[in-house]
Amino acid sequence: WIDHDCFEMILRLGARNILDVRWVGKWKKLKDPKDPSKFIWGIRMRMTQRGFKDELAGKLKTYSGTSSRTSQRIVVSECTCRRWKMATLDVKKAFLKGVTYQELSDLTGEKLREVNFEITEEVAKILRKFKGFEKFDRRTHVLKNKKPGTGTQDAPRCFGIKLKRAT
Repeated sequence: WIDHDCFEMILRLGARNILDVRWVGKWKKLKDPKDPSKFIWGIRMRMTQRGFKDELAGKLKTYSGTSSRTSQRIVVSECTCRRWKMATLDVKKAFLKGVTYQELSDLTGEKLREVNFEITEEVAKILRKFKGFEKFDRRTHVLKNKKPGTGTQDAPRCFGIKLKRAT
């Protein structure tokens, strides 16, 4: 989140639309740090904003680049029948690479959205180790999204806009 410049620290006083976060764990097959030719199982954790708590979630224009199982099967069937080659692409941290809320507003003419989030004290201890966040105090500060974070309703749309501009 920090590497992708997704948020900034602001005062809690006057902040609106404050979401909380949850950590989602997933078992992953990882390269063994002792022997890169071997794999080990480990848990990868990611922070996800609880976007269903967004005050404006029901009024947002949403777009998801994913398709239904039926649509996927039709595409695979057509490619098989026509002997077309298929490829997939996984973009790591895709939703953190989308356009900013400012860019979204400029591109669409929509009102600039304010989405903030709060973190637990355990996460705040880690955050304070990063430059610019040394004085973060969760009692007086929240984190303001510059870009929609993982879990927010507009993250897929903002990534789709960025992808379209790049391709």
